[in-house]
Amino acid sequence: LMTRRTTEASALPPSVGDATTVIELGALSEESCRTLIAVAIKSIDEKDRDQLLNACQSIAGGNPFFIREILANWDANHRFDRLPDSIAQAVSRRVARLSSPALRTLQCSALLGGLATVGRVSRVLQASVTESLDAVAELASAGISNVQDAESSLLLHDLWRDEVTRIIGAATAQVLHSRIADVLEEEGQPRRTAALLWEAARHRAAAGEPERAIALLEDCAEHLMSIGLPDEAAETFGRAELLCRTDADRFRSLRARIRAVDAVGRGEGVDG
Repeated sequence: LMTRRTTEASALPPSVGDATTVIELGALSEESCRTLIAVAIKSIDEKDRDQLLNACQSIAGGNPFFIREILANWDANHRFDRLPDSIAQAVSRRVARLSSPALRTLQCSALLGGLATVGRVSRVLQASVTESLDAVAELASAGISNVQDAESSLLLHDLWRDEVTRIIGAATAQVLHSRIADVLEEEGQPRRTAALLWEAARHRAAAGEPERAIALLEDCAEHLMSIGLPDEAAETFGRAELLCRTDADRFRSLRARIRAVDAVGRGEGVDG
């Protein structure tokens, strides 16, 4: 009896003959997860059971070892706010086995969070969509992530994302944050989409570029003022103020935010 991961490239030993029966084990089904929960946790309310089921599928990906550790962690601590140490160590080992393209795709997806799509990750990494799809296929085979098509969100659970983000090197993270900011700013500028520009500014700041982040937010806020959205402009000026490092910059952003709040008070919004 031999076991081998499907993601491992090595062939079976020559001593294994053609008569060998290969059994491919897939992820446990939702029904199987329910059964495991019922057996492992004797007393649990419906809400917690649903949380556990979601964890077994989204965090563990149907992996029996991960599921066992999640259930043991719940039984001992009744918590979902962090990966059990055993799974965190397994995540690190699994990440270490990834190819460079798959690793960069995973790191980029983790930093992008809910904005991660194959197309957007491709633009950040300056890779072709085909190359990114190959990387995503490797992540899916490793039970880390999954995606339906190029514009669908890359499905990466929050706890996986937090663990991957934690182990990204500082230099790599800085470069990726800067590239993510480039892509989001490029997407958000034509229509001055506030949500994308807010995220772009957050990544600018994380990349060590606070001045560019402030300029981006203030430009976005002025645009919001010009189209009659002073409430959103005030929030955006507030975000810029939080990034300011000098009293002069803080005073400028604060004065602009007061102007926007005053406009809200005078009913100058689009509905005013």
